[in-house]
Amino acid sequence: KNKTLFMCGDFNINLEHPVDLKTSSDFFDMIYSLGLVPLINKPTRITTQSATIIDNIFTNRKEDVVKTGILMTDISDHLPIFVVSKYHNNNKNIIKHNFINYERNKSVKALEDLNKDLKMQNWTEVYVSDVNNAYTSFMKILLKSFNSSCKLIKITGKRDNQPWMTNGIKNACAKKNCLYTRFLKLQTKEAEDRYKKYKNKLVTIIRKQKKDYYGNLLNQNKNNTKATWGILNSVTNREKTKSSIPNHFVKDKKDIYDDKEITDEFNDFCVNVGRSLMENKPIIED
Repeated sequence: KNKTLFMCGDFNINLEHPVDLKTSSDFFDMIYSLGLVPLINKPTRITTQSATIIDNIFTNRKEDVVKTGILMTDISDHLPIFVVSKYHNNNKNIIKHNFINYERNKSVKALEDLNKDLKMQNWTEVYVSDVNNAYTSFMKILLKSFNSSCKLIKITGKRDNQPWMTNGIKNACAKKNCLYTRFLKLQTKEAEDRYKKYKNKLVTIIRKQKKDYYGNLLNQNKNNTKATWGILNSVTNREKTKSSIPNHFVKDKKDIYDDKEITDEFNDFCVNVGRSLMENKPIIED
């Protein structure tokens, strides 16, 4: 009740002339019965043969809508649609936060400093019989060294996620977008062919540029295994992946989720692993 609702998507029903087809008419009857109205009234899928409104945004609060529109981009054969709306918040005690992005310094020097610092630490507190105390001491020493060597760095400015990009390619991308916009306006076969031909040529140039850039980078670091893997990981986006750590322990086909039980079972396994191996050692006869 009294909630603002937005419903959007590809409905695959041409809403340009809703009364011409029974399917469109029935769809609009259902939408209006729910108190919703459409916000997009221009074609969202354009070809040389047709221009249809099959993507739309519906809302029950049209009076709050500030702006709606279509983005002219060739990211898909459907044009992206958007809506900007007023936001009503009855909560008077609004707390504003300013967010600052930080990241850990994981440079080669920082990791070398961490390695040196860890070697200088006194690990006596870790070598105790109680596994909980040993773990706590270990993490305390490790985190202290880690925070000292790999400090948090404030991220400023926009990152260059495409180091292979040149000004020539940027200009070519802008021209490609202009050709696409021209095709959308003219809807002629000639305009479509010109746009597609230019786009395909640009894709080939970009692929070659990326291949040459990373090829030269790998060649410059061919004697540095660590740097080589860093380049490969950046290309394949493996840097963004996170390792999955199990959240339970399995013993005798029984799942254990309690942290203390897991610690005890892990400790018991480590303490008795040698004895278990000796007991199960196969007998070798001469």
